[in-house]
Amino acid sequence: MKRRVSSFQADRLLLTTAEVMDLLRVSRSTLYRGVRKGIYPQPLLMGHRAIRWRSHAIQDLVERGVK
Repeated sequence: MKRRVSSFQADRLLLTTAEVMDLLRVSRSTLYRGVRKGIYPQPLLMGHRAIRWRSHAIQDLVERGVK
């Protein structure tokens, strides 16, 4: 059973690069090219190899239809 997330919690969720690629339907190279061009938001560096993305920023892109 899926767990529902309130909008308050959703603003604080972090996504992996794979999840972002799936939501935006883009490849890794396209995602990072978009970051460099300012199309996509900057990821958060959580550690040496841990990169996460703010879910609300990605959801905004999906709602606007940005690819």
